[in-house]
Amino acid sequence: MAQDETAVHPRETHKLYGHGQAEASLHDACRAGRLHHSLIFAGPKGIGKATLAFRLARYLLKPEEGGLLGLADEGAGDFDMSPEDPIFRQVAASGHPSLRVIERARNADTGRLARDISIADIRALSDFYRLTSVDGGWRVAIIDPAEEMNQNAANALLKILEEPPEKCVIILISHAPGRLLPTIRSRCRTVHLSSLSRDDLTNALALQGVSPSGGDIELLMQLSQGSVGAAVLIERAGGLVLYREIQSLMARKGETFDRELDSFGDRLARNGQDEAYELFTRLMERAITDKITETARAGSVPSPGGELERWLDVWEKVRILFAQAHGLGLDRKHVILNAFLHVSGAVTGSAAR
Repeated sequence: MAQDETAVHPRETHKLYGHGQAEASLHDACRAGRLHHSLIFAGPKGIGKATLAFRLARYLLKPEEGGLLGLADEGAGDFDMSPEDPIFRQVAASGHPSLRVIERARNADTGRLARDISIADIRALSDFYRLTSVDGGWRVAIIDPAEEMNQNAANALLKILEEPPEKCVIILISHAPGRLLPTIRSRCRTVHLSSLSRDDLTNALALQGVSPSGGDIELLMQLSQGSVGAAVLIERAGGLVLYREIQSLMARKGETFDRELDSFGDRLARNGQDEAYELFTRLMERAITDKITETARAGSVPSPGGELERWLDVWEKVRILFAQAHGLGLDRKHVILNAFLHVSGAVTGSAAR
């Protein structure tokens, strides 16, 4: 659930966009007394899975709602709650005793996140479930993202799921549910959530204080694939300008190196540009992928030495280059120049080798 420092955290977000049908289904299950004790909210990263999880948690933790599970409801069919509600404010402040959020721990000395969610984290969840709720109501746990549990943690969670405590709900946020143990998936109800539409993304971004213009929203939609989290990161890190620079540099014909590319490499390779460089690698891969799609739609088919084959070759070479650079700590400017050297080969008709 790592967030941009300036972004609104899901626990503080009072609106949900694009997942009304899923929320209505969960709401109906609550009111009918058939909400499953273990849920997986599955879908691409940054589309609102955690926001929906906190909305459900607040609903269950509110005494007049959670205590009425199984009764008829004439309400709106959602989990809306005023930000001024005491339950909302407790959850937003991470202060509700009946809600436990499990994610990778942060080292108090270094500030670094742990590599994974450990068995100690899940054992703490077992202790939490053994406690009696303060008001006799529900207890809710959110694991985000669940695929970051190590093997021992996953096995410990499985034991909890095999004998779920009464009046307890556990919500697993998952960007890649296929990485979860099959035995965990089989004991949970999976709620599949999709990427946001253009309008939903626009509205969700407005909650984050991001209001791109018409042309920019289309590009943000394309680059983020409907993910609010990705769109916020791209917009605030200057990703739209960076992507257009990459496209401009890729479009040059007959040029493998010049002052413009040299200046671009210097800028991204200097100290303090870690975030910009990492964003460059992702956007460069995306720009090549877009070029492959564009070429295929123009009617090109894979053939030895053909345009589509050259771009597919570039995509593979650049991915390997970036992976090696990350693992070996290669010089960033060297990596950038080599990436564009591969592209130049495709543009001029003979892929660089």
